[in-house]
Amino acid sequence: MSEVVSVIIDGKKYTGWESVEISESMESAAKVFNIGLVSSQVTKGIVPGLPIKILLDSDVVLNGYIEKRSRSIDSSSRSMSISGRDRLGDLIDCSVEKKSGSWSKISLLALCEEVCKPF
Repeated sequence: MSEVVSVIIDGKKYTGWESVEISESMESAAKVFNIGLVSSQVTKGIVPGLPIKILLDSDVVLNGYIEKRSRSIDSSSRSMSISGRDRLGDLIDCSVEKKSGSWSKISLLALCEEVCKPF
């Protein structure tokens, strides 16, 4: 039984991609992806910053954003790849949103909830 991989970018489902790679590690925390698209796709509107979901059958395995787009053109073919991270990347890149002061006498769970509240 083969599993079906779906790629949804900014609410639009794309098919005809050449490759989909998702990796995760303890060092990077966020899942990262790289997708190779074939030249027959209409790819003009695919730009960094757009939301992306990658599904395996009907299960969402990555929910994130496109961070980079690369194009390759030669005499016989055209291709494009997009890469990025899941939404945890926002938390990794952020600064804590606290107007002033510090935390004291707070549980680890409460601290994590406070820091992650904007996400």
